Amino acid sequence: IAFEGAVCGGIPLIDAVRRGLVANDITAVYGILNGTCNYILTQMLNHQTSYTDALAKAQSLGYAEADPTLDIDGTDAAHKLAILASVAMGENVRFADIPMIHGIQDLQLTDLIAGRELGYTCKLLAVAERVELGVQLSVRPTFIPSSHPLAKVDGSFNAVSLYGDAVGHVLLYGRGAGGGPTASAVIADIIDVAIGAAPMAFTRMGPYADGAAAARIIPTDENATAYYIRVGLIDRPGGMARIAQVLADEGISIASLVQHAPEGSADDGVPVVATTHVTRDKIVHRAVDVMNGLDVVRGPVVCIPAIEERHEF
Repeated sequence: IAFEGAVCGGIPLIDAVRRGLVANDITAVYGILNGTCNYILTQMLNHQTSYTDALAKAQSLGYAEADPTLDIDGTDAAHKLAILASVAMGENVRFADIPMIHGIQDLQLTDLIAGRELGYTCKLLAVAERVELGVQLSVRPTFIPSSHPLAKVDGSFNAVSLYGDAVGHVLLYGRGAGGGPTASAVIADIIDVAIGAAPMAFTRMGPYADGAAAARIIPTDENATAYYIRVGLIDRPGGMARIAQVLADEGISIASLVQHAPEGSADDGVPVVATTHVTRDKIVHRAVDVMNGLDVVRGPVVCIPAIEERHEF
């Protein structure tokens, strides 16, 4: 089987993993796998525009379909992650196995700007990480440190960070879609098949071991990461303390807690942004549910995962 064009178009990603990195155990994959979403997020942040306007711009340039649902809701990136995780980790990962798929359609410019002020950039990030009990898989908007190479990937470009036990961090970057990049990948596949390079010589070089059982996927609630949390708080005494108390009651360690100037009317609440240390997803979401029920909170609480620079060795 030759399927280079199935993930990230013109980037020779599958070949790099199957051959160039065959000596490595790939412990983590972080990917910007959908150029439409990356273009929209770049437009929103760099041009201070709304999601709706950025999507319209992407459609006018041909970066987004007339019906962009499969792109913006994370489905396209999740299909690609299933292939990439299978190849990179030698596991039988299926699309249906991915427990966390969230798109960018609900993101607000307010949060992208607040994240940048904290030193983060928001990307639709596809993640596969090998942990002690199995593999963590997710596709969702995620804050990454602005110093990370993936944070600098703008426009419709794709990029993938691979972490191997021998080589450390490897970054592959390029155009993920379009006639030329896709044709480049397809022609490479045709040549591989023609010269007999496509058949697998070793099990490790296949998508996953023949007959392998489905990968052990860590349930969503057991995933653990840091978080960005924004609350619209009614400006009254003790409001901030109540938010801090909810987090404390759930055992969530606060990395920072900042009250911003109100952006709209007083009825919208004062934006309060908290960042947490690494916490299990289910604990953070439980705290968010509690905060949404407080009489000092206006509007739904925004909760976005944040990852730090991964230690290579």
